[in-house]
Amino acid sequence: MKKRNAEETKALILSNATILFAKYGYDGMRVDNLAEISKINKATIYYHFKDKSFIFETILLEMSKLILDEIKIKVENENTIEKKLEAFLDAVIHIITTKRDLAKIMMQELALNSKNLSDKAKEDFFKIIKILTDILDEGKKAEKFIQIDPFLIHSMVIGSINYYYSMKEANQNEANQNFKVPFYDNAALYIKEMVLKYILK
Repeated sequence: MKKRNAEETKALILSNATILFAKYGYDGMRVDNLAEISKINKATIYYHFKDKSFIFETILLEMSKLILDEIKIKVENENTIEKKLEAFLDAVIHIITTKRDLAKIMMQELALNSKNLSDKAKEDFFKIIKILTDILDEGKKAEKFIQIDPFLIHSMVIGSINYYYSMKEANQNEANQNFKVPFYDNAALYIKEMVLKYILK
């Protein structure tokens, strides 16, 4: 078996830690379990990360960077304010629907009033809100959008899509066929369209 280098080991730790944080939450994640599923000893984990909170912060900072990069790429390529708003929503939806463990961690932290977030992580997440705020302000000045609270829009998109997909995943894992209900593959698109119809004049 090929020996992992330091970067590969760190990536493995973060990947498995993301799974455990998403499943058990911050308080329920145990470094012992992380070492077990990573097939490394705890000393190796502590060599790369000083403690559990540092692992968690690293994951959150990577998540916020991922979202910011996705938003910037999509938004900067558009030349109308309507398309910029749509691009912002597309970027957030893409992360929520393709990075499910990260999305679950995000929702857990919001539910816990962000008690485990560092100041740096909070700052990065507020940068995301600032981009949305600027888009909405520009659209309002151009008389394209209604006056709307950016936090409300952000919460509507993240909350509704994350909840929908979490329920869909739970439904897929339901063994009893009597409890299974139909879920749609393009639900995120419907939610985006509802938000756009609400904001656009």
